[in-house]
This record gives sequence, C-alpha cells and structure tokens, in this order.
Amino acid sequence: MRIVGIVLAAGGSRRLGRPKQLLRLGPEPLVCRAVRAAREAGCDAVAVVIGAEAPALRAALAADHDVDVITHDGWEEGLGSSLAAATDAVLASAGSADAVLVTLVDQPFADGALLRLLVEAARAGHERIACTYGGGRGVPALFARPVDLQALRRLRGDGGARSLLEGEPVLEIPFERGSVDVDTEKDWQRVQALLAED
Repeated sequence: MRIVGIVLAAGGSRRLGRPKQLLRLGPEPLVCRAVRAAREAGCDAVAVVIGAEAPALRAALAADHDVDVITHDGWEEGLGSSLAAATDAVLASAGSADAVLVTLVDQPFADGALLRLLVEAARAGHERIACTYGGGRGVPALFARPVDLQALRRLRGDGGARSLLEGEPVLEIPFERGSVDVDTEKDWQRVQALLAED
C-alpha cells in the first residue's frame, strides 16, 4: 500500500495577520514541521499544497528535495478546494497513491507518533481513520477506499473532508490536543505556552 501524506498549507492566515505556515517552533517553520511529521509517520511520499504566500513557502521548503509542492491558484475558494487539488495531483502523479493521509499545517501537536498510528492502521487494513477531539472526528485523517479518494477530488469551497467521516465505519484515534490549532495570535501564544510546559 502506497500512502501519500498531504499537508494543507494554502490558506491566507487572515485572522492571524501573517503567514501561519512560516511561524517557527524551534528551528523550523510550521510547514516544515508538518512535512517532517508526515515523513516520520511512514508515509511513502509527502505533498504540500500551497497558495497564499507561495514564493515564501517554496523558499522554506526548498532544502527538502523529497517533498512534492503543489501550487493551488484557487486557494481562496477554501480548504475543500485545496484538498481536492492536492488529491488530484497526487493521484495523477507517476507514483499515484492507494491512500492519503490528510493533515493541517496549523495543528502543531499532530506529530509523527500520532500520524504513525493512522498509517499503521491503514497498513493493517482499515480504510477510514480519523482523529477524535472536541466531541467529533476530524483531521488528521486517512482515506484508503478508492471511492473516498475520488470524493476528495470533488470537494469544493471551504468544506473539508469531515463529511466523509460522518456515519460511516471509521477507526477513531484519540488526539488530546487536536483542537489546539493556530488561527489567531492568542492561539499561537497558547501553543508556545503548552510546548513550554511539556
């Protein structure tokens, strides 16, 4: 089974007022941290979809020759649009994919150990795997059914993959800090404070 990690990093960070993808935790920006986590999870390949701040993100990722950078010009349409563009590019590539692991650049606690649980579950035969937090299912999530991969290609607007995780049999992976993401300056301060406590 060939699993490709898709890091969604195309947004404009309007509420934060600066590119969240380039915020640094230790020696690396969040976008590089997310790529590293997907690689540590055991993904066979990693793709990053970018849109806003594309030149700066390409520069940040330039040293990593093993990541596929996908530029999505329609990133302002929303998260679903970016995920569709990334999935389409991954499935159309020479290596293609049997499954995709979807993760967000602004969930800094989605580390390699967490993502590895999803990858290992897929290799054990599970076809839909999602993290649980905040009373529901969400990303990071892994999709291995061909019908799901085609559904990801058809997403539009700001609706992400959550609709594919409702009602169907889904293996749930608890993610204690899944609700901790970076949308505002206050969120960013909270992330740094939590990391300082660890």
